[in-house]
Amino acid sequence: TNDLDSPYFDADAHTNQLVQGSSVHDLLETEERLALQVRTLDSTMQTLVYENYSKFIDATDAIRSIGVSVQANDDGLAKLASGMQTIDEQSRAVEDALGGLRDQVAEKLRVKRLLTRLDALLRLPATLKQQIAAGNYRSAAKSYLSASSILSKHSAGFESLKSIETECHAILTMMVGALKHKLVHWSGRKSNLG
Repeated sequence: TNDLDSPYFDADAHTNQLVQGSSVHDLLETEERLALQVRTLDSTMQTLVYENYSKFIDATDAIRSIGVSVQANDDGLAKLASGMQTIDEQSRAVEDALGGLRDQVAEKLRVKRLLTRLDALLRLPATLKQQIAAGNYRSAAKSYLSASSILSKHSAGFESLKSIETECHAILTMMVGALKHKLVHWSGRKSNLG
């Protein structure tokens, strides 16, 4: 299912579907929507914790007002017991609610990290061209090397990743040729480094 809130949510299938069927713009919108949902869940959790803590303080105040006397009145003890039971029930309800949300937030963060990595892969050819144009050959080589293992591992299953891998390889091959040419030019020799 593609419903992120479903207990049957399959993150891998959802990510593959997004990668294969979405543009970079759609992927960025998805990432932004997930980030907003995470912030909303965080705010909800903070509110629930604050309310629970407030009820705990109220119960503590009730205990103080009742006192520790053995002859405390039955109404006060009944109110205290009722308040403590309510707090216990609400604490369990909060824990049950947050337990599932915590897992959902973790999964959404994992999907966000995957989308960020995918975005970097999709922009890799342009990044390499910019780095080479700026003369940052070392950065270009590092960028390519950091992505090459992912591309070689997954490009067989995704045509878009295969084309990115091919384009990046061509860009690096051109960079190596240009560097060889510069070395020959700087050395003052006319040699064939091919």
